[in-house]
Amino acid sequence: MGNWISSLTSYVPGFLTNQKAVSETNENVPVNEVVRVSPPTDIEISTECARTLYQAETCRKKSQHSDYIQFCKLTPTDIPEQFQNDRLYKYLVNVGKRVVRVTVHASELDSFYGSGVVTKYRGQTVIAVPRSLVPNDTTASQTEVDFFYDTSDYKGVFKSKGTGLISVPDNPQLTLMTFDPEPEVICKSYIPDIDRFKVEVTVTDEEDNLRSGEAEVFTEDGQYYVLTNTDLIDTDFQAENCQIKFCIDGALAPSLGTGIFYMDETDTIISFDPVPEVIKRELTKRDPLWQNSEDSDIMPIVISHPHGAPKTVTMGTAFTNIQKEMLERSVLKDSLKSKHAVGTKDESDFIKKKVLVHTADTCPGSSGGIVIAVGDDSKIRGGYSKAFIHLQGLKSELMKLQTDSDNINISTLIGWI
Repeated sequence: MGNWISSLTSYVPGFLTNQKAVSETNENVPVNEVVRVSPPTDIEISTECARTLYQAETCRKKSQHSDYIQFCKLTPTDIPEQFQNDRLYKYLVNVGKRVVRVTVHASELDSFYGSGVVTKYRGQTVIAVPRSLVPNDTTASQTEVDFFYDTSDYKGVFKSKGTGLISVPDNPQLTLMTFDPEPEVICKSYIPDIDRFKVEVTVTDEEDNLRSGEAEVFTEDGQYYVLTNTDLIDTDFQAENCQIKFCIDGALAPSLGTGIFYMDETDTIISFDPVPEVIKRELTKRDPLWQNSEDSDIMPIVISHPHGAPKTVTMGTAFTNIQKEMLERSVLKDSLKSKHAVGTKDESDFIKKKVLVHTADTCPGSSGGIVIAVGDDSKIRGGYSKAFIHLQGLKSELMKLQTDSDNINISTLIGWI
């Protein structure tokens, strides 16, 4: 148990008190004794397991849970009218089947509850979980996974166990957990690979130094562009001397930058040539699950296991960029970042779409749940979309005037789901 605690506290200060900290702050506590404390209020991992949400009477965020919809009872009419369509409903049901309850048995006395989502990474079926819940291989081996835990009678549940971890290089908040056994229905399901589509730009600057970074590709009015940032490219020389590598489902397609199309303080959009045929096919392979909306109309849908209870669905609204900027300047900024909520090198990423800030109801146990940003921009391809994993949630009046909610929840981009 000691290794699990020390690893966890290294990622999440204050989540558990390790032996060194205890001996330094309380001389009456034996050095060998581990003091167990609750998770901090912003990391939504549960120390309790409620059979139903009505039993979660001590919830620090919600006095009641009337807005939570049982996943097994979700109907198309539960989706707000502007987004209602059969394809979106079927997508939510299919994705929701891959949301699991994750239980970490830290000791005979201590268990911690969260959520996870089954996905694929470079061809391997894994469960995406918050690093704060499952920080290392030892913890993974102490983890129990409940598939299809949708009703309090526990009928139809398939039990599995964690076997190890695969790190996510670009996202320090998440890990990918291997598991065994795998339910047959999951084996037979189509699951897009979260790493299936990547764009990498390599720049040669005026002093012949090489720098690389990830980017995005998009099309507008029949033209194709790559979106990167000014830290990587901020001159025509760099744009005209960069190499672009597209990787789609394991296939590589190269191209070259031809110039800057648009640039502001943070973003650079460049043109490129040639446009690989695989890029044209990918960007036109589109049967949207929803119509794109303005930023203020984005509706996050969260599927998770709050309080370790059966799976639920909640909906809310996304913070606009202006509201995110207000939050960034607020007194909560340090609290949110201290637990690796944002986990980025540049604060501007908090404002960009790597982080979704929203008001959909979440509770302890919701960390690791899937968040679909319905109405978001063009990150949709056919029957799947880019999605987020829920990490943190606060109950605060700070943004209530702007959002009509006392929820401030943070989710991180994972990739294709």
